[in-house]
Amino acid sequence: MISGRSFGRPPVCTAFYESVDKGMKEEKNKKDNYDPARSGSFAVLRAAISAYLIWLGYGIVRDALTGPQGQVPLWVLLFGILFIAVGAAFAVYAWRRYRRETEYTEPDEQTEDKEPPEGDQ
Repeated sequence: MISGRSFGRPPVCTAFYESVDKGMKEEKNKKDNYDPARSGSFAVLRAAISAYLIWLGYGIVRDALTGPQGQVPLWVLLFGILFIAVGAAFAVYAWRRYRRETEYTEPDEQTEDKEPPEGDQ
């Protein structure tokens, strides 16, 4: 008879997983864990990845256009353009994320309690 136990886990494991989940939620809710140096290093890594994708795409397109006429399939050129587009999109994402992470400010407790001013009705 199984009573009060989850299938496949003894009660000790269930308690362990619940404590880990609780700790992860508490860690996520902490606002003082913000590290601007970490966001800067990740931004540099993301920028390098996007530059590499754009460089690869440029090389593919350049080789496809300067190669022998009619020898290079169209799909090669399309994949080069796709690499450039994905690299550019990733660069935009990296920039936006970097801006969002560096503009972190502590919420003002006084403004949370105030009601918005009512307009003329």
